[in-house]
Amino acid sequence: MEDIIQFVLENQEEEEDNESKVPYIEFLASYYNPFLIWLLLVLFLNRNKWKRPIIYILIAVWFFNYASDFSCYFSNIYDYGERLSGFLDYSLEFIGQIIGDWYLLLRTKAITGNKKIPLVYVTCILYNLTKINGILYFYNETPPYDDKDNYIKFALILFVIQIFGVFYDIANIYYLKKNTFNKYKKSMNGTKNSFIEKLKHVSEFRIVISLILSLTVIFIFSLTFLSSYYLYKTGKDDNMENIDCISISYRQVYFNYYFMFIDQILLRFYAERKNPKFKISSTNSFMFKEEETSFKSNIHLLNNKIVDYNNCTASERYLMNLSELLESNSLKGSALSCKSSIDNMTDNLIIKI
Repeated sequence: MEDIIQFVLENQEEEEDNESKVPYIEFLASYYNPFLIWLLLVLFLNRNKWKRPIIYILIAVWFFNYASDFSCYFSNIYDYGERLSGFLDYSLEFIGQIIGDWYLLLRTKAITGNKKIPLVYVTCILYNLTKINGILYFYNETPPYDDKDNYIKFALILFVIQIFGVFYDIANIYYLKKNTFNKYKKSMNGTKNSFIEKLKHVSEFRIVISLILSLTVIFIFSLTFLSSYYLYKTGKDDNMENIDCISISYRQVYFNYYFMFIDQILLRFYAERKNPKFKISSTNSFMFKEEETSFKSNIHLLNNKIVDYNNCTASERYLMNLSELLESNSLKGSALSCKSSIDNMTDNLIIKI
């Protein structure tokens, strides 16, 4: 009998230990924010260029999204009220969204060459104000799921936010449209004309595609909300709260967030590869090809500048002869192996000429 009692007591202690470990497991799990890996990758690729507004925006988006999840964790441990819990959760989420909305504005401004984009500024500010209104709602009202009326009020706020999000997206597409097609034609010369190649090489194309997909999600959200609201008002369906408008709305928002990180990663990999100052391993065939092309163009420029062969210096004659050898593909490999030193010599000669 004593053995049975001892066995039961040991099992109870083990269950209590497991229950006490659950909050700590949840605490550790909360660190696995979906944007953390993307942020770390962006910071690593831009490790020498952190002091930029766009990098600050990405960090703020991750921080407030994580803080929102963190507040939910503490609300499960410390009972500080459903109203305060809901206010902290949604307020931090909306603050992160407001900051993230400015990423698209900065990218549009940079792509258009810092031209005036008043419609984008106006729609972005209005878009932010609708989200501030959502924060004030949680500050002044009870949580949205207490009853149907509160749920409908919050769903209406989300609907208004989505409508102004449409205006903001359309304003950005308006300013990006002309620049996108022009840059697309230049970028696609000599490359595969595929959807994936467009996404990888043309940042403007990625932005427009993301905006179109965002508008699609907003359209689905609007249809879902309006149909449910109509059925609720006409008395045909009293279960409007079963329509998860919040998750549908957040799908659109999270897609835009993921796009921001992906856009910065692709910009680093593809846009900066075309910059001759971009440092990368010599085993990379793409960059080796670019360097070879740059080397040939320097020699070609030298040949166009120098007309009188007899009046050239020994170094100039060497480069001209090397150009002829490259065209015949006889010493292409050996020429490329000493490309670095020749490029410096070529640059000095061109400056003197």
